[in-house]
Amino acid sequence: MFTLLESGGEDRPITRAEAAAVVVRAFGATEEARMQDYVDVPRDSWYRQDMARVVAMGVMQGYGGYLRPQETLTHEEAALIFKRLFCLDWLPEGEKAEHEPITRGEFVQMGARLAPQRLTAGSQGWQMEGTTLITQKGNYSQLVVMGDLILTEGACGRVCLEDVVVYGRLVVRGSGQVTMKSASWADQVVLSAVAGSVHLKAEMGCVTKLKVLTPMATLSGFFTQVDLESDSVRLLLSSAWVENVRLLADHNVVMASPGSFVRYMESWGDQGAIMGTGQVEQVRAYGKVLYVETPGTQVIALPGSDDVWVGGVLLGGGSLVTPGEGQGPSGWPEEKPEEPEKLDDGDSGSSGGGPVIPPDETEKWPMDQISLESAHTSSPISGVTAEEDGDTRKLKLEMEKEEKLVWGYPSQETRETFEDRDPHTPFGMVGLNIQPGGELKEDGTTTVSWNSKTLLAMGFSQEDSGDDVTYKQENQGLTRQWTVKNSELEQGLRVFVPISALEEQIPITIRWNDEEEVTYQLCVGTPEFQWMTPPELTVESTSRGPQITLSYQRGGTVESSVLRLVSVQEPQQEYGRWESSHLEAGEVSFQWILTGENCPPFGEELILMLEETCGAEHKTWEKELSFTGEELGELLPEEEGVLASVAQNDSLTAEQTQVLEGMWSQGGETPFAGLLSFEGQTLKVDTSKDQGLGDWCQENLGRRELPVAVYSTVLLPGVDTGFEWVTPVLWLDADELAQEGLGCVAAEEGPALFILRYGNTIEGGTN
Repeated sequence: MFTLLESGGEDRPITRAEAAAVVVRAFGATEEARMQDYVDVPRDSWYRQDMARVVAMGVMQGYGGYLRPQETLTHEEAALIFKRLFCLDWLPEGEKAEHEPITRGEFVQMGARLAPQRLTAGSQGWQMEGTTLITQKGNYSQLVVMGDLILTEGACGRVCLEDVVVYGRLVVRGSGQVTMKSASWADQVVLSAVAGSVHLKAEMGCVTKLKVLTPMATLSGFFTQVDLESDSVRLLLSSAWVENVRLLADHNVVMASPGSFVRYMESWGDQGAIMGTGQVEQVRAYGKVLYVETPGTQVIALPGSDDVWVGGVLLGGGSLVTPGEGQGPSGWPEEKPEEPEKLDDGDSGSSGGGPVIPPDETEKWPMDQISLESAHTSSPISGVTAEEDGDTRKLKLEMEKEEKLVWGYPSQETRETFEDRDPHTPFGMVGLNIQPGGELKEDGTTTVSWNSKTLLAMGFSQEDSGDDVTYKQENQGLTRQWTVKNSELEQGLRVFVPISALEEQIPITIRWNDEEEVTYQLCVGTPEFQWMTPPELTVESTSRGPQITLSYQRGGTVESSVLRLVSVQEPQQEYGRWESSHLEAGEVSFQWILTGENCPPFGEELILMLEETCGAEHKTWEKELSFTGEELGELLPEEEGVLASVAQNDSLTAEQTQVLEGMWSQGGETPFAGLLSFEGQTLKVDTSKDQGLGDWCQENLGRRELPVAVYSTVLLPGVDTGFEWVTPVLWLDADELAQEGLGCVAAEEGPALFILRYGNTIEGGTN
């Protein structure tokens, strides 16, 4: 399981970098943390990747920006590493004093004692003694583990356990889906804090106790007791049946989807929320600030609790309330009321939530003209249609194509409107422009309000009310209301509404002239979101050379963003690596010039890979590329800022001068005829005609370099202006001219000289 990078030297003290490499390989970790915060891990060091991965594993944390990779590891530090690695509540004991260095052999032995064996995908029919590791995704069946079973980072993806009995703990360290079925059983399951996002499916009787430490978890199936023990856990119950859920930390959110059932929940932490349309029979509140929005839930605010809100009602300590039974997602009754006034699907025509008597048809406010403000709307939403269905006016969004919505704020104005708040759930924005259908009073005002759950998820509350905007919690959501002068509505009424994956229909109520009230139902449904828009790749000519631009829209702040250019045949071969310093949401653009070291080999099949990470979200985009000399030659600038010609010298013989001049002639009979040509600002070198060029230069010029006269409006670096030659000369390495590629000689400002070395990848010359 735990092995050294190379054999031998077991008695030598192990460094922190070597220990990191051992741990990373044993657990199959591939996720990497940002290393910008650490000053002692050089980019070109052999251990940088291992250190990045061990930090992402939560095993090494460093202090004050230092990870100390080259320092030796002590017995105490080794014990702490394995405690974190195996999610233990105790420190493993070593054989020596805590502060003594631990040797390479001792470190491997300590790991082997804690986890003596591992299973590979497809394993079945085994009984394992002691802690066992699973380091691969796949199916495992008919196993008995007499100790802990740990699904490592290498098992990220889908793992299915069928008839697997664990007499210790089942610890999940890798993100993905874990299924327990048939006679599988574990007394305690731990979803580790480093797992990112886990979907646990369990048949009845498989899981007794579940400890959730991961930031995002989804449960499906049957569970006896579920404890949320870390701050800011987001738990989704999807067709789950749970006896007891305990919110033991702060900022925990439980979302019960339709078809889920919880017998009772206990909220001990602060700033919690219980939402959704699933069935939760009872909630017992012990902490401060709890929002309960599930329909028909009996809520008990026990003494010592504070700020317990149930469907917009604030409970006092020691009180109990049960909201109306059978309420839909936005709190509207599912059954038609007995009053004669019809409420279509329970939709209310006013922000007050009660039944509304429709006005006389002759007095009804005319239909408004509603259009989409594209600049402030998440793509690919392309339009909006207003329809009148009886007494209800509905707004339906139109999509350009079947595609997920872009996650995040679409514009700076919407970002500022909602104070750049992140709801920690996929969200987007709808921008509406509403032209009044009736006549507005010149000196009058119009009041606008709308209600949604997404506002609550964004962290808004009644305390955010101010002079311009007020907030009120009602109908299982939060109502935002403001008033605008009619004189400011010449260009129409602008309304920005955030939407999210929370299932809801958003009522938008407009009281024109503060008299005529109209309600539109924005039909949102349950949209799906994408982290980023498909990147657009362009290659264009610039004065500094061919420029590649990769641009896209990012939905939110990311932890890392890396662009790599690799070979298809050898993915480990990187021809370019760019890490973005701009990690915020919004428009993102990578740009680089394809000259010199940034230019890949001509004709080779390449893959451009973009990788971005944000918590449990990991997105990868790939594009196949291949550059030919012809393609890049067409992208080189044509401005005449530089002139290249044959270099002359009084000390050259007539034969030597003839050869140099012949290099610029296609039809010459001298050696290397047609080797050189000049066009625009590009010196072209036919690599198929330079055989023996280095030897000729050495014999005739005393150096293995070829001279080219360069006339430029600015002084170019590397150009010899000495007295040995009559004109300024650029000496080109004759041996490098045999290799195809693109080079550039440029000053900080002014024109540049491009050197295009081609063979059979460009038209003309040998083709």
